[in-house]
Amino acid sequence: MTDRIAVGDGGRVVEHGTHAELLAAGGAYAELYTAQARAYA
Repeated sequence: MTDRIAVGDGGRVVEHGTHAELLAAGGAYAELYTAQARAYA
């Protein structure tokens, strides 16, 4: 597992943090993670 995650969009880092931090922020990472999790539910 990684300690920190960087989220890129258009060649730029738009978010970075831990999994928990990114989910709590509710940004692009949280949206992508939630969409993927729904696919497995």
